[in-house]
Amino acid sequence: MGFSADLQGKIAHEALLSRQDAELRLLDSMKRCITLKVRSDRDYAVALSAVASQGLKIDRGDELSGSLVVASWRTMMEEFDNTAKLIRQNADSIESKVLDALNALYAEKRKTRKLYQEEHARILQQFTHKTFRSSLAMFLRRGDLRQPVPKESKLQTNIAPGHSPVTSFLVDGHNRTLPYNNSIDIGVLSPRLDLGSELLSDEVTRKKTEYQKYLELYKLMRCKFEEHYVKSGRGGRKLDEVRDKYQKACRKLHLTHNEYVLLLCEAIEFEKDFRTVLLPGLLEHQQSLQEAFVSTWKQILQDVANNSNLTSDKFKEIQKRTETSIDSIKPSEEYKDFTEKHRTTPPDPVKFTFDESLVEDSAGKLLPNQLTVDNLTVEWLRTKLNDLEASIKEIQEKKSVFNQEGMVNGKTTPNNEVNNRLSTISIDTSKKEINELKCQERKMLKQTELIKSALNELGCEEAPAACDLSLDNQTFISNSSDQGDGSASALSKRSIFERQRLVNMLRKPFRRKSVPSSPVAPPRTKGRRDSAPRSEGGDPVGYGVAC
Repeated sequence: MGFSADLQGKIAHEALLSRQDAELRLLDSMKRCITLKVRSDRDYAVALSAVASQGLKIDRGDELSGSLVVASWRTMMEEFDNTAKLIRQNADSIESKVLDALNALYAEKRKTRKLYQEEHARILQQFTHKTFRSSLAMFLRRGDLRQPVPKESKLQTNIAPGHSPVTSFLVDGHNRTLPYNNSIDIGVLSPRLDLGSELLSDEVTRKKTEYQKYLELYKLMRCKFEEHYVKSGRGGRKLDEVRDKYQKACRKLHLTHNEYVLLLCEAIEFEKDFRTVLLPGLLEHQQSLQEAFVSTWKQILQDVANNSNLTSDKFKEIQKRTETSIDSIKPSEEYKDFTEKHRTTPPDPVKFTFDESLVEDSAGKLLPNQLTVDNLTVEWLRTKLNDLEASIKEIQEKKSVFNQEGMVNGKTTPNNEVNNRLSTISIDTSKKEINELKCQERKMLKQTELIKSALNELGCEEAPAACDLSLDNQTFISNSSDQGDGSASALSKRSIFERQRLVNMLRKPFRRKSVPSSPVAPPRTKGRRDSAPRSEGGDPVGYGVAC
């Protein structure tokens, strides 16, 4: 039983914050009471009675219900009411030691509460938001920011008084805002910039919608290409333009497919880590801090009791009752009743699955949960793999640094109990950060494994073409006739393509490497640029390569 297993719900989180607020109010009340006690020790019985009255005015809300510290503090204040005659030296000792410790404890608890609230919000935001760097890097790799603003985009520059200029533009229905500079460097952009910062589940839905849009565009360009191929007879400027549009649509579809697969992979891994590692780790760390504070709290109360000890039998009995109430404080049991009262069940896991209906019309080129490796995506996959491997290496270096720091802290011999507690807190902090780095590393390793598996299947062979441009003229004529016949169906058309694809697969092993792999590519004209990249057969890359 503990924070990590029982306090993962939203209500428990709010209750934990309320508990810490109540403890801070209690600490503040204790500081005021000890100050009054020092004054009462110097002024004897009258002032000490005021201390006892003030000390009993602690927070009586439900947040501190069942607290052993509160019970011990109340008992101590009741016994202080009987110690009306204290001497000045004990008052000086309390003033010099206990008050300083209380001030330090109050400051540490307040700082810890703030850090816990910020860390909880950050982890929750990581789960519900896409990180800026991932969105921007993927955005840049697709070339959207390097291309001129399309006609359907709206470009405007907003300069507010006292702010640096920013450029906002609307592309594909999404508002993009970037610093108004001549160049863009993703290494120096602030992660707080609101570019593509959307809910992770919404990002998956958006990517799926984008997938469907490019799929429809691909189908449209395919039909236009077939139509112009039949009309132009394998040649002509209009056919070249349609072929280029068809290739671009195919490239966008395949890149979107890969981004969708990787996004699902990221969402699944991070959601699992959020439930099993990140949130439980934060709560476990918070519990260890609170129990360490309770130990310090207990020591402070013990110092107060020691400096209030008198030699008479009457005061010895008072001291005995006070020490008994303090000894009943056990850090491991301090939050037992609180945890039982606010126990919640962990959140249910969120499942991310590939929508197989997206690849029904891809003729087997796009497979669910598998990366597509072709001449349009192989370089992108290799670049993505290099980026992931560099990030993994950086994370491993950070883990090594944290492990070394943990070993140094573990070997250091503390001078006193306070240093020992601080060393324990430092080790717990390093452990929490290492767990977070492990989650990031596991997520990236999963994506790296997926990309390597796809590239290894390709091996040393040339990447297959993404667009099926080597179509038999007979097929188009047959398809054109079928379109004129009202009884022909889409299923018949698809079967013709499947037969042609099977014939191409059977012919492929017997082709000569020096011969162009497609008869569709038109002869070179004077208008074609000489700098265009070529395949082994001499044709421009992306033209006439059968999938």
